[in-house]
Amino acid sequence: EAAPLHAEADDVFAQALRVAPGDYDALCDRAAALIAWAAITDDLDESDALLDRAETVCRAALTIAPTETYTLACIAALRGRTEDCREALEAAALAATLPPPEHLAGDEDLAAVRGEPWFRALLGPRPTAGAH
Repeated sequence: EAAPLHAEADDVFAQALRVAPGDYDALCDRAAALIAWAAITDDLDESDALLDRAETVCRAALTIAPTETYTLACIAALRGRTEDCREALEAAALAATLPPPEHLAGDEDLAAVRGEPWFRALLGPRPTAGAH
């Protein structure tokens, strides 16, 4: 069973963050691990609780790197919060921190918003730096 391994990984991240509370990479990795754990559980309440924790960790990471909103968008999409997802993805696009369109199109965390017109627009051409 993978759940005990996810719990163990979360404990390791918690320990690392006790040593270095502002470690951006550890915060991001912990959020990603919690999202992955939520994806494998059959218990909807447990999944929701794990996504709550992932969002809390993600928001802590955003205090360090406020333009890195992609993971927050993924969490919002997984929770059915379409408008929150849109806002986070558009913020990432404005900050030029949005992953490439191929990544967006293939990210299963964003499956719930893939049919939205605003999401399809994010897959289109992006302005380049200095473009007018």
